[in-house]
Amino acid sequence: MVGSDLPLVPWPDDEDGAPVSSSPTPTVVAQRLRNLDVADGMRVLDIGTGIGWTAGLLAHRLGADRVVTVELDRDLANEARRRLLVNRLPVKVVADDGMLGHPQGAPYDRIHVAVATRRVPMALIEQVVPGGLIVVPYTTPFCDGGLSKLTVAEDGRSADGPFVEEAAFVREREQWPESREFAIGGVRHGPSELDPAVVADHAAAAFAIGVRLSGRLCRREVSADYDRLGTGRLEVSDGLSYAHCRFADWGARHAVSQAGPRNLWDEVTAAHAWWQRQGGPGLTRFGLTVTVEGEHRVWLDDPGRVVG
Repeated sequence: MVGSDLPLVPWPDDEDGAPVSSSPTPTVVAQRLRNLDVADGMRVLDIGTGIGWTAGLLAHRLGADRVVTVELDRDLANEARRRLLVNRLPVKVVADDGMLGHPQGAPYDRIHVAVATRRVPMALIEQVVPGGLIVVPYTTPFCDGGLSKLTVAEDGRSADGPFVEEAAFVREREQWPESREFAIGGVRHGPSELDPAVVADHAAAAFAIGVRLSGRLCRREVSADYDRLGTGRLEVSDGLSYAHCRFADWGARHAVSQAGPRNLWDEVTAAHAWWQRQGGPGLTRFGLTVTVEGEHRVWLDDPGRVVG
């Protein structure tokens, strides 16, 4: 199924006649399904039902009895089920944690995950036939998601594959990074060697930086009353340490503030320098291996070149 082959499934509007605002855009849906590469006779597990549009397209292509979709939000699952039935697409809609899959319907030829995650659960890999595909957005603290296309190994216990597209997705809820307030003390100031806009605006650089840095980090753009109008700061924190760098005059003497046991901005700068030394690779030169032990290895160009 490619973008030009997507069936046009009529979809009910809201009560006031306006299109449903939470519906994914046609471009995003086409992107996901193009990489899922389904064929007649396949069984598909769709994780993150939303309003049910993707599940409806898959059911239109394969048959409703060959698609199962899982949604964590029970109210949303019920609404998706209603919409699918109105369209005569009686897909099985399960209200549950999609990261557990749906073993009762396994094995599947394909699994589609609509939310970005930092961990691909072994439960999903074990529910796919050997040689089957899992299309899942993978996120780092500096990049909302790169679309990963994983092929399940012959033993059915590991998966490996490239990042096929740059994409932004909503993160899986339990993996949202935390943002915290910090007591200011022992702050270290200095200039930056790196323009923070590079981190904020360049998806491939941000992805590489996020892979190179350890820990569960939070990245956000912030501003304060004392910042000049139209400027702000890029902040990085891990719950114990924080750093922020001004967007304006980032090379000035006090542009960077760091506190805590880690010099996080120095780590960001070093990770960006590594990315530049590799030739500034785009996201599609990276790939992901999920091992039988559950280890996640991001690699560059070849599975043997692990990044980290």
